[in-house]
Amino acid sequence: KREIATRCLARGIQPIEREVRIRVTHEDFAKDYAMDLLFCWGSMLEGKAADRLVAAHRSQALNYLLLAGLKHGRLVNFRTERLQHEFVSTTLTLEERRRFSVVDHGWVEMNPASRELKLKTIELLEDWGALLDANLYREALVHFLGGPSSVCQSVEIFSGATPIGVQNLNVLGSDTAFALTMKQRQASFMRDHLERLLRHTSLKAIQWINLNHHLAEFATIRLSAGTN
Repeated sequence: KREIATRCLARGIQPIEREVRIRVTHEDFAKDYAMDLLFCWGSMLEGKAADRLVAAHRSQALNYLLLAGLKHGRLVNFRTERLQHEFVSTTLTLEERRRFSVVDHGWVEMNPASRELKLKTIELLEDWGALLDANLYREALVHFLGGPSSVCQSVEIFSGATPIGVQNLNVLGSDTAFALTMKQRQASFMRDHLERLLRHTSLKAIQWINLNHHLAEFATIRLSAGTN
């Protein structure tokens, strides 16, 4: 990456910045990202050394473009025998990403923390817009709900009445957990998965947030009466 910058400068392509910091903030929450190369304040290059370029690399590059307000970038993989490279582009503006709809007909406020979870999710979308990295929203919610030490807990898993292990979950009090996903497809599979997980814990509910493009979907997953 240093060599690319040096050669581009030698050919008059400037300015070029390396390891450009992108800081995302909301109230007292902050998270930093580092963009590999920025050319002429308008085009990004993100370098990888992987067996192949995968969806996670594309998502990361798109996340950087959206956060920096850029339209165009390129992913480059240096590890493969032949150089891999892909263009990553977006036409979405921040104002467009701030236009979202809330679907909450399946949501139940199990406790005060559930209400705070929903309100903070909507606040973040109103500030940052939709379609960013799921981990960014998730980390911010954990921060505002009390921080990792109180929210990120090991929940015991049972087979019948027998404890068989623990699962790390984000919790809202003693009997409710929450999950945030970005499922555009197979949302019903995710719901089934969360229901199965709930069935093997002593929790009463999982508050599920699914950020589906411009939809913020809120649902409370509870087991039907008599279900073990």
